[in-house]
Amino acid sequence: MNPLDEFLTKFAAQNNEVELWQKWKDNNEHPDHFQPLYKKFEPTINSQVNKFARNPNVPKTRISFEADKMFLKACQSFDPTQAQLKTHVINHLKKLSRFVGDNSNTGKISEPRRLMIHAFNHSKDTLSEELGKAPSLEEIMKHMNVDREEQGHEAVKINDLKRLQSELSKRDLSESLAMNDAELYKTPKEQQAIVMLHYSTPIAAGEKHQYRLTPDEHNVFKRIFPLSEEGALDLDKTMKLKDIATELHFSAPKVSRTIKTLNKKLLKATELI
Repeated sequence: MNPLDEFLTKFAAQNNEVELWQKWKDNNEHPDHFQPLYKKFEPTINSQVNKFARNPNVPKTRISFEADKMFLKACQSFDPTQAQLKTHVINHLKKLSRFVGDNSNTGKISEPRRLMIHAFNHSKDTLSEELGKAPSLEEIMKHMNVDREEQGHEAVKINDLKRLQSELSKRDLSESLAMNDAELYKTPKEQQAIVMLHYSTPIAAGEKHQYRLTPDEHNVFKRIFPLSEEGALDLDKTMKLKDIATELHFSAPKVSRTIKTLNKKLLKATELI
């Protein structure tokens, strides 16, 4: 256990959950005061997640992400005059059963865009070495579909690869996926950091902080890490740099600089959890 985790665990043990919740609310739901509260409930959250950890169709990381989101919503909606906090949290976490059930139909699970990109690049590089030349799209498609068939995924079509190749040739897509290239959304800590920053209250414009976001950074962050209607991270809807710039009325260089700053802040937030 690292020193920060050890401190937070001891601090949480010395305070009851309602005191920790009240301190978080009194400080406008500041992320710094959320960590001790999360540590207090971490065993409860993990216990609920582990009930579904062996489900072959829904990754544990995705279940953990959903559980963290449910916990945050439970804390935001808690009324101490109506129920016990632990009971309120557990009632929210019971919704994991429905979430896992709804997503256990593999036909409903969309493959993250970044996995498609990684598979495309892997097949392209492998075939380049084997053939001694740049492979055609048809050759890449056949190579990808061998792996996809073994994994039980639907075969990729040539038109899908044509669109993907066109997108990958655009520099702005590479920049807009800069956060995905770091392979975030991989561990529960990274997922928790994304949830925290997504729902966090921005600091004042111009104010500097290691991981808290300014209003402009927050607006860009939500477009790089969009959530679906169900609250799950949906990287397929990550916006391109030029589209973010157009929607927010920012210049492209400003969006590019903001993405680099967000990458550093997200990594810092992950380290602190």
